[in-house]
Amino acid sequence: MQNLGPDEFPLPDYLMQNDEQRLETLLHLTQQTAFRKRKTFHRMETFYYLGEVLDTRGWQKKDKRRIRTLFTTNKGARDFCVTARRVYELFRARGLSNLYAVTYIRPYHLLKLDEEEFYNELLPEAQRLRNEENVQFLESSFAGAHA
Repeated sequence: MQNLGPDEFPLPDYLMQNDEQRLETLLHLTQQTAFRKRKTFHRMETFYYLGEVLDTRGWQKKDKRRIRTLFTTNKGARDFCVTARRVYELFRARGLSNLYAVTYIRPYHLLKLDEEEFYNELLPEAQRLRNEENVQFLESSFAGAHA
């Protein structure tokens, strides 16, 4: 893989698939033995796009039933869905490019946060940081245009 800057990252091939195919591809990827051994950003990316496709499809019952078939317990399936939702929501708020710079956050960490910590602390902070970066970008762009 090429050396990527902070605003550049490769798009996975499965993004060109329709939602149904993408869902199946992502579910297949997560069930591979090597998935847990992959680099954190690869796992986060997979969960991000899984959350995205589930969100686009409205978190349908049939999709949740499909996920349930991959697990021996309801809790395993539920945790899997919560992880996908949280990774997607966090990096939708923070900006997808930040996913590729993740060092300390793991999918499991997001799962283990309680609802209040995730939705009342982490997610608002991610949104605040993104807004702050956007303002700084606009200010530097505006200043550069008038220099």
